[in-house]
Amino acid sequence: MGYKYGELRKYIDENKNYKIEYFSKLISDIIMLAGVSFMLKSTDNWNNESFTYFLIWYLLQTVLFELVKSIEFEIKSDGLINMISSRTSIVMIYFKRSIVWLVKAAILFAIVIFLSGNGLNGIIQFKPNLIVAIIFSLILMYGVFFLFMALTLIYERVASFTGFITTAFLIFGYKLTITQEIRKIIVGNQADMKKIVLNLILLYAVAYHFMKKARTKLQYRGF
Repeated sequence: MGYKYGELRKYIDENKNYKIEYFSKLISDIIMLAGVSFMLKSTDNWNNESFTYFLIWYLLQTVLFELVKSIEFEIKSDGLINMISSRTSIVMIYFKRSIVWLVKAAILFAIVIFLSGNGLNGIIQFKPNLIVAIIFSLILMYGVFFLFMALTLIYERVASFTGFITTAFLIFGYKLTITQEIRKIIVGNQADMKKIVLNLILLYAVAYHFMKKARTKLQYRGF
């Protein structure tokens, strides 16, 4: 079909062939989001910090799930050959797809939160520091995104570990240096911007290293 219809059209067409998988993931996401919304509402802990952390985690796990599933499918169906031979780089192709996945996840997140009766109810205050924190979080998310792209291209069977890794990040991710500094931004404290930048540089350097290994493996396989 090519890419002239855009990644949104491609995403819709792909899901027509995987209706059961798509709707099972959609239903499980709705149940999870509704449950977390109810929990945060009942514990009276729905604030800028918890909202931002859970939002970024949900976007991350959704995008990683779609990414790994898509790459593994392309490898099995030999669709990767067409992607690599196209004028657009594979990184740019999946970056465009990730935007579609992000928009879909963000819309679902907003709908479930509001329909749960919780809404934001004036609790979430969209201040400049919250916007800055979300921007840094998205940059962090894309660093992990490119790293997982490289690992999937190298090892091919990464899907079974994705759920474990994202769950571990939800539970223990707040202990990471970069998430602690982003948390300071959210709550309005002074964050060490040097630590944030250095951690992001390190993450992207690791992702770039594995991307080079992925490119070497693809060349070895004749792609």
